[in-house]
Amino acid sequence: MAINLLAYVEYLQCKHGRSLNELAAKFETSVRSVQRHLAAIQVEYPNTLTEDKRGNQKVFRFTQPKAFVGVALKASDVIMIHTLNKAVYALQEGGCADDADVLMGFVAHLRRNIPRAAWMRCEQLLARLAACDNVKGIQTAIKDGIKRRVQLAVIADRDAKFILHDGSSIIGKPLKMQEGVYGACLLVCTKNGECVIPLADIEAVGGLDDVLAKQFAA
Repeated sequence: MAINLLAYVEYLQCKHGRSLNELAAKFETSVRSVQRHLAAIQVEYPNTLTEDKRGNQKVFRFTQPKAFVGVALKASDVIMIHTLNKAVYALQEGGCADDADVLMGFVAHLRRNIPRAAWMRCEQLLARLAACDNVKGIQTAIKDGIKRRVQLAVIADRDAKFILHDGSSIIGKPLKMQEGVYGACLLVCTKNGECVIPLADIEAVGGLDDVLAKQFAA
């Protein structure tokens, strides 16, 4: 139900509204089913569904309440949603479909409460994170907070300073976290070319303090 309602909400966010027949054609269902979905939207989002006339047709439009206007996403929010998506996939792979559905419903709830422009930007960043984060094994050897700092650099799409346990450092743009010969590794693009750093060897990641609080507003 959450996914269906979300699809309706997105389709109804248009200037001239949608008629019952247009909704039925879009979602390949009956007009009666459309009416049930519209009623469900009115219950879950009071005062957001408006009715109007387009010629002789009644049309419906979803309007975001004023409380939604100032919503913005921070980099930490994007990482949280990325982590939830990974958890959903892991639960599905482990045969825990019911638990996965609970998390999927929560992500859908977050999405419905974020303005479309902000969510579109979020989806771009989520795709970038998903392409970068290919570490799936045991990660206890990686220092707490390192992966999150790498993810911030990925979101910012810029160089970071990777400080290793031996005191040396490497400056470059993170390309991908992946499994390698030395376990979980980070592929970094430096001025001298690409290099691979075992994530367990990284002591700190610098140059990203401003990214944590950065917002991606609608």
